[in-house]
Amino acid sequence: MRLLLDEHVDPVAAERLRTRGHDVIAVTKRATLVGADDDALLDVAFDERRAIVTYDIAGFRTLARDRTNAEAHHFGLVFLDPQPFPQGRRHVGLLIAALEELLESMPAEDALYDWARWPE
Repeated sequence: MRLLLDEHVDPVAAERLRTRGHDVIAVTKRATLVGADDDALLDVAFDERRAIVTYDIAGFRTLARDRTNAEAHHFGLVFLDPQPFPQGRRHVGLLIAALEELLESMPAEDALYDWARWPE
């Protein structure tokens, strides 16, 4: 599985996961994606066969439902609950561990095709 970290997810997580052999990019490290709306991010993620990692559960859940109703697809959503995964550099280690566990348990590129997951 390949991941695209939304703007509010610390880009350090992408850097560290890449050093561990995972294909993870951060929106904040791509000038063309910074400030893009969520629907555009879903398009890019779909074109690149990536699941989106985000704290914006309500926004992306709505977009995913709309796409399903329109018979369009996505390569998955990984929803982050701020309770177990607080935002900020101090807590990035927890996030990295959870995402690495997810990536290792679901290695297939299409493992989350049209699905969503909440890491534990």
